[in-house]
Amino acid sequence: MPIIGNPLNSVAFLTDSYNGTGAQTVFTMSVAPATSSSIYCVYLTTYQGNKLPPFYIGSSTIAKVNAGYRGSVSSIEYKAIWQKELKAHPELFLTSILTTHETNIDAVARENKLHVNLKVINNPLYINKATAFGHFSSIREKEARNQQKVNITKRMNDPVWITTVGLERQRKISATKQTQEWKETEGKRLSKLAKERYQNKEWVDTVWADASERRKKTRSNPEWIRTVWAEQNRKTSEKKLSQEWKDLVGIDAYKKVSVSVSKTVNSLEWKQANYKTCPSCSACTNPGNYAKHHGIKCKTLKAA
Repeated sequence: MPIIGNPLNSVAFLTDSYNGTGAQTVFTMSVAPATSSSIYCVYLTTYQGNKLPPFYIGSSTIAKVNAGYRGSVSSIEYKAIWQKELKAHPELFLTSILTTHETNIDAVARENKLHVNLKVINNPLYINKATAFGHFSSIREKEARNQQKVNITKRMNDPVWITTVGLERQRKISATKQTQEWKETEGKRLSKLAKERYQNKEWVDTVWADASERRKKTRSNPEWIRTVWAEQNRKTSEKKLSQEWKDLVGIDAYKKVSVSVSKTVNSLEWKQANYKTCPSCSACTNPGNYAKHHGIKCKTLKAA
């Protein structure tokens, strides 16, 4: 299918300006080389066959897209067809970078803005059936996702699964996260992504606000408190009372907190922000010591 606008090029970094009514998409692209700090991007994949809509908008890393990544379609309607066509006819897929970004959350926010402005959910020109921030195209799609979550929850609450597959999976994950290699690579990456996410106002005002509202409603439900919350408390209490937890996790957790607090209170920045100077004896000390021995309780006042 011919593309409306300038020819697409999978090598150049392009800026996206567009207009249209949703029935027609007009992309005007101009070359805008990425800065040295750009890692992430929003891309447009065009499909030139006849089994799928022609466009797909996603976000990823620049390196991944330049290596041949076309996108990951997860909708029930198009997932199987996408994977089959991509495997059988990769020559029908062309991918171009639309915008480049320094952080992943900026790329996802831009991707979501394009999804909303172009109305991709109900637009027959687009393969996307959800926006980047998780709004789905139809009740059927939403119900299917919800049913999938229900099935996963049932499986993970099954006593046999918990004591076999679940326990082994938890052991492997725990062992992996304790390795220095994981902490230096995946651990740092996840920590950075979380920090970027919470610093993004658009994400906080949409995804986080919706999740917070749902959580408040759930946790204020008397039935949830009586059943789920009570069971969670019981399991937590049992775990922390076990000698194995006290000998391993408990001691380790205490050491981590102790080291963290020690580093904080001994840092120059913390001292400058929290230490107080006594007006009577001019001693500069921590808040606890000041409240106990200085100010109106200073011994120099008693001596006078």
